[in-house]
Parts: sequence; C-alpha cells; structure tokens
Amino acid sequence: MDIRNTILITSFVLSGISLFRYLIYLFLSPLYTFQKIKILKKIKSISKVEVEKKLKVSVIVPAWNEEVGIADAITSLLQNSYNNLEIIVVNDGSVDKTDTAVKKYYEKNIRNKNLYGKSFIYINKKKNAGKGAAINSGIKQSSGDLIVTMDADTRFEKDAIYNAARYFLDKDIDAGVGNVKIANSKNILGIIQQIEYTIGFYFKRCHSVLNCEYIIGGAFGIFRKEIFEKCGFFDEKNKTEDIEFSTRLKSFGLKTIFIEDAIAYTEGPSTFEGLLKQRSRWKKGRMDTFLRYSNLFFSNNKNHNFFLSWILLP
Repeated sequence: MDIRNTILITSFVLSGISLFRYLIYLFLSPLYTFQKIKILKKIKSISKVEVEKKLKVSVIVPAWNEEVGIADAITSLLQNSYNNLEIIVVNDGSVDKTDTAVKKYYEKNIRNKNLYGKSFIYINKKKNAGKGAAINSGIKQSSGDLIVTMDADTRFEKDAIYNAARYFLDKDIDAGVGNVKIANSKNILGIIQQIEYTIGFYFKRCHSVLNCEYIIGGAFGIFRKEIFEKCGFFDEKNKTEDIEFSTRLKSFGLKTIFIEDAIAYTEGPSTFEGLLKQRSRWKKGRMDTFLRYSNLFFSNNKNHNFFLSWILLP
C-alpha cells in the first residue's frame, strides 16, 4: 500500500469518527435540559439563603499586568448576588501598576465598608510564577467549600455564582464549567469568536450528559475544594493549566458538568495576531496534556469515561 492510499484511508477513518461524534452531539445535546431539570429538582425546596449557608465560595482572580481591568473584575464580584463569597486577588508579579490599582480600589471601595457577607484577600507576589502558581496561591489561602477560577478580564452576570453553586448541593458533582461568552463581539473577529464559543459550549451540553467534559476553562471553572486534596493542585508548568487539571479530574473518574445558566463574559483577542498566539498556546498546552494522559486514549479502565476515551479524545 503506497503512502497516498494510507493517507486516504486514515483521513476517511478520522472523518468517520468526527462525523459519528457530531451526530451524537446532535441527538444527545437536547437531553441536557432533562439532566438540568433532574439536578435542580432535588434542590427545588432549598432557598438561596440556605445555599449560601451550606456553601461558601472562594473566587480566585489571578492577575498579571491587569492595571486597566482589575478594578472592573473586583466590582463584578462585589456586585454579585451571592453573599457568602470570598474574593481572592493574586497579583502575579506584575510589572505595571496592578498593585497600585488594587490597593487604591481597596482603600476606596472595600476598607471599612459593609460588604454584605463578602470578604476580600489580596496576595501580592513580587515574582511572576505563572497563572497556575497564582491560582494555587489563592486556593491555599482560601476558606470556601467551592473554588471558582476566573480571568481578570472576565465579568460574571449578577446571579452567575449562585446559579453555579446550587448544583453542588448534589454531592455527586465534583466540578463544573460555566457558560462563557465573548464580551467584545462587535467587530468581525469578535463575532467569529462568539459563533465559535456558542457552538463549542453547545457541545458541552452533550459532554455534560455523558459525563465526559474534560475542558473546564479558567475563565469560569467551579471545583469542590476537597478535590485538590485528592488530585493535587494546578500544574504550574503547563501552558494551559486549566485543560491539564480538568483532564486530570477525568483520569481520576470524577464527575464534571456544564452549567449553562451560570453566565460570564470574557474579552477575546482583538487582533488576528493575538488570536493566533492564543490558539497556538491552547493547542500546545492541549498536546502536552494528551501526552501526559495518553492512558486515557482507548482506555478500558472502569474509572475512565467510555465516550471520552474512545470517541472524543481520539
């Protein structure tokens, strides 16, 4: 068999797998609504106040050279409807005026103010160690039952944290990913990214139904704090620490879901060069993760999800 036939057959097989996967998405994604109803039915009688009493949430905001947007990020959390909330900002050795911006905001809007159940912690790291290290620093100083990760350019809808937290009254759920949308979607590049995000997060409905969600993005991830004791902390060397960690959770057989009604907005790259740089980093980080967890591919381990191991990852 010559090389051209080999390439044709390989392409045909891979295309067939992809087509099969998309057909599964088409038929199973609508079932997400029933999964959502089933989970929320269990907690229907529990009020928001009771949820807040049961679950304290710590939000980790890693910041590197975020002097322009860090104040808006903190404001979005202070204005959030969830009251039992711990806000932890980690300045990861910024060389701009991020430190000054945070301290100025604290003096004006937080110090000696009634935060209505919320609290604020600021960690100012002198040396840049990367996003994974910054998140880990925040987790280690947190006191919440749930850990929420967000980017410094992310803004949560007012009820986003409550909408996410209430799902964790179901003890079987270990982690979840919120519904992230593009904030700057007024130009052509933003519109393209929003279409991509909309399709991608629609697919997460199917992943949630099949319990095979392996990408919990750093813009809005929700984790039980106890899983860090079991699975370890974020990898401080991987370029996509969020993909590595959430894939690790699947290697442990933990349950991860998509939370469609927990909505956040993030800033997408505004230039083609920035988009290319971002996606190259994502691809490199994902390949590093796949090499590290190659045992997930075509795995017969009972702890590994069948659809993830035999369809989604291949």
